[in-house]
Amino acid sequence: VVIFTRILGTVFHLLIGVFLYRTIRSIIPSWAAWMLFFLHMNFLPKWVQTPEFELIQYWFILLQFLCLIRAFQMMECDGWSDRYSKVIRRHNGLIAVAGFLVTAQMMLYPTLFMLYPVYVIGIAVCWRGKRNNGAWKDCIIFTLGAVIPGILFLIYLFQYMSLSELMTYISYIRQDESHTLVSTA
Repeated sequence: VVIFTRILGTVFHLLIGVFLYRTIRSIIPSWAAWMLFFLHMNFLPKWVQTPEFELIQYWFILLQFLCLIRAFQMMECDGWSDRYSKVIRRHNGLIAVAGFLVTAQMMLYPTLFMLYPVYVIGIAVCWRGKRNNGAWKDCIIFTLGAVIPGILFLIYLFQYMSLSELMTYISYIRQDESHTLVSTA
């Protein structure tokens, strides 16, 4: 199992690196995109190949940013209008996936819920100065992408435990040093 998870973790890390390179190569020079790819690959030292909380959280936050960058790159293309529904659907899908990744990240570290407003403000800022201001629509899609999986996860949890049991487990989570206000700040 350890060997399988190390191989799977390495392959997943490599795929994220390729996605990173392909997303940013149009923004920065190719050599710099390659350097960021290799820097990303360096975040997979031999002892952390098995996916664990911090590495998965890194993957999720990087994927969030890459999905948002890709979505906003689509706004810059010439085909950005209501008649090009394929571009709009892909843009909306990337925004929703970024929202889902926020919820997935919160399942690793629940205190990361405080980043949600930062993402929403970031989406609104990215729309500033555009011809068709779709900030509200993207913020709603992002929120639905985050909230719907969260609600489904809670429904799943409440099939096996009560609210009081969940609150007990949350109190155990808060006892961990990585979830205190000091570490969150």
